[in-house]
Amino acid sequence: MSVDLAQAAPSEWDRVCVIGPYMADRHAEEIIGFAWPVERRTSIDRNDGITLLLFIHRNRVVQHVEHPRRQGDFAGLAGRCFNRDEAKFKRAEGRADDWPELVPAP
Repeated sequence: MSVDLAQAAPSEWDRVCVIGPYMADRHAEEIIGFAWPVERRTSIDRNDGITLLLFIHRNRVVQHVEHPRRQGDFAGLAGRCFNRDEAKFKRAEGRADDWPELVPAP
């Protein structure tokens, strides 16, 4: 399994930031560098079955996706941002549960 977010989310964006389960507004602001209401606009602060992907263009969230962890688990990358040209991921080997953990692809 591999994921290229530049292909999966073709809208205009510069970076994607990963917000993990149970993160609140203050955590998201620390990660992305500006305020955006994750608690009001998503269920990330109360749902551990998703990872929130925030697609950002010129310091503005232009798209957000509540990505089901069973379809590719970004949770291990929570708190990190990736430039568009670096937003390529592959399935990690050796995960004990059924959720396919995603890690940056070389």
